[in-house]
Amino acid sequence: MPAKKSAPAKKSAGRQATGGKPTSLANLKSKAKDMGVSGYSKMKKDQLIWAIQEAEGNVACYSRIPDCGIMECLWRIDCQPLQ
Repeated sequence: MPAKKSAPAKKSAGRQATGGKPTSLANLKSKAKDMGVSGYSKMKKDQLIWAIQEAEGNVACYSRIPDCGIMECLWRIDCQPLQ
């Protein structure tokens, strides 16, 4: 008897439910909304991260400082890719 094929999973719903990539646009917009950032829905990725950094009380430095050296930064993986 052949095995039943399962229905394909919905990518966007599953990814958001499990957290997905922290820097995905959907996750960034959700975080910005939760933090009360105004105008988040029309922002691009860099703008969202800068707004979130400022809302957290940090300097909006994402992708602005080459080789910043701050290893514990939550944005480091996207901001300072390995060379």
